[in-house]
Amino acid sequence: MAKDPNAPWFLPLIHYPLSLSGPRTPPKCAQKPDQCKFMRSYWINWYQADYVYGHPTVYFLATAIAIFTIFHIVSRFTPQSIKVKPVWRRTISLCRFVAYKSFQVPGTRLVTPPLGAIFLVATGLIYFFSMVLAPGGYYYPFGGPNTNLPPLSARTSWMMLACLPFVIILGVKASPVKFVTGISHEKLNAWHGWIGWVIFVLSMVHAFPSIVFRARNGQLFATFTKDGVYLTGIISICSLAILTILSTRWVRARFYEAFKASHMFFVIVFLVFVTCHATFALTAWNFLIASMVIYTCCLLYAVFRTLFYHGITRTARIRLETPHTLRISIPSNSKWRPGQHMYLRFLTSLGLNALSSHPFSICTLPAPDNGEMVFFVRPRGGITKRLATLASKSPDRTLPVLLDGPYGGFSPRWSEGFDRTIIIAGGSGAGFTLGVIQDWLRIAVGSARQLAVVIATRDTEMREWYMVELHRILQEQGISSLVDASTISVSIHETSDASSINTVTSPSAPELVSDVEKKLVVEDPTSPSSENTSSISSSGITYSTTRPDLYTLVSEYAAVAQATVGVVVCGPTTMIHDVSDATADIQRKIMAGDPKTASELWMHSEPFSY
Repeated sequence: MAKDPNAPWFLPLIHYPLSLSGPRTPPKCAQKPDQCKFMRSYWINWYQADYVYGHPTVYFLATAIAIFTIFHIVSRFTPQSIKVKPVWRRTISLCRFVAYKSFQVPGTRLVTPPLGAIFLVATGLIYFFSMVLAPGGYYYPFGGPNTNLPPLSARTSWMMLACLPFVIILGVKASPVKFVTGISHEKLNAWHGWIGWVIFVLSMVHAFPSIVFRARNGQLFATFTKDGVYLTGIISICSLAILTILSTRWVRARFYEAFKASHMFFVIVFLVFVTCHATFALTAWNFLIASMVIYTCCLLYAVFRTLFYHGITRTARIRLETPHTLRISIPSNSKWRPGQHMYLRFLTSLGLNALSSHPFSICTLPAPDNGEMVFFVRPRGGITKRLATLASKSPDRTLPVLLDGPYGGFSPRWSEGFDRTIIIAGGSGAGFTLGVIQDWLRIAVGSARQLAVVIATRDTEMREWYMVELHRILQEQGISSLVDASTISVSIHETSDASSINTVTSPSAPELVSDVEKKLVVEDPTSPSSENTSSISSSGITYSTTRPDLYTLVSEYAAVAQATVGVVVCGPTTMIHDVSDATADIQRKIMAGDPKTASELWMHSEPFSY
């Protein structure tokens, strides 16, 4: 179709008639024979670059998902008679070691991804660097109007397009990958971010060699003003750059609402203009259509689940339990499991906050009748700050809300139970422990299994609502207090410098409830015990003003021969690193057959991040 001479220089953005694929037969080569041979060689030929670079990238990423799918199937359906064998447990310990072990950058709070994730990232980098650099021939050694894109730009464009369906399928909450691999969407979302960076870098490598190539041949201005191909490319790469920068952890943590509001907008901008940019480029539209279909199907699934499973008439009741804790309760007869979270979208005048949903951990379990989802949230900024302001002005205020979920949760291994279970939480993660404790009591009450709960918080008023909720959970199981449950212990470490412990003692009660509690209070060697630790014997809860030594605590708790140990941790990154470090070292002892340590240790972590 000829261009209208009266149309602006940047039109048409899309060429007609539309076709799902462009021509694959190369035109007659006007170069010298050796140059034509170079242009038609396997790694250089533009007319088969989608097969040479795009398809292998799809196979590489699909293979990674297939491997985790196989691991998931084997772990789910292996008979219990095999799982108790030492060789199986040592193999599982090796897998858990690479999944748990991480490293903290000296002198900072930065923590690396787990060892297994580092290995996967390194494998990916080797693949992408090899595919981009190993074939050579980055530029054509000759110029001219018939030479098309330089080979380096062509190959990176196809690798980038091949990544698009995967960045979509790993980023959506209702991801099919979750169902086949058993990996929760929030962990898959980390890989969504990694592949996003790969796409951004490949796009940059696609763009700049093309600009350099045209500039060297004196064709840059003429090519740019010929049609909208360069303009759509520039808009695509700019929107991709904004997407990538705004998706960094630092930005998400501080400007989550802005991130959520802008993310979808720039995704749409990118997809629209990259579709225009790739018109008639072999099978480019196949990758783009696949990406859009995947996202649309996952979005429709999430919308239908919200409408038909939760409905649109839910109301949330908000109340400030303390200045630092907001309680959100929603009547619901839905089903969910311990450790899961729900995305809440408040349909009220909250500005930009009402445009996006926000994840909150569910702190209760479903009840047979008149169930209620309860969330304990620490007001920080954005929507939680606005909700806290509303609750302070109008206690027990109700707001319309849409529910999306539940998501996340524990692996099936949790439901099998452990001889010893330790639950660790920091800050507002204390609310997370309530649903986990409730589930443990339903399974293990009356047995010889042991449960230890360790909470570190700077909020000295947290104990007020926490003890009320804990007492309610115990009463549901017919337990009047922790004193009556010798296999359960709770230690709260109030680490604020300004904290003061109001000790309540009972003359008839022992100073410490059990030997397990004694092990859980890990004191700072530089702080006298009499000044920093006191126990409330009447309720069986031990209080301390020292920070818990989590590495030592977990190590000692797992130092029981042939016991199975479950560890659940919810808190900031540094807390999870300390616990992961301890669990990784215990996995090494299990692999070595240490007779003084547990036979199995399983861990679930919930970091404070978006």
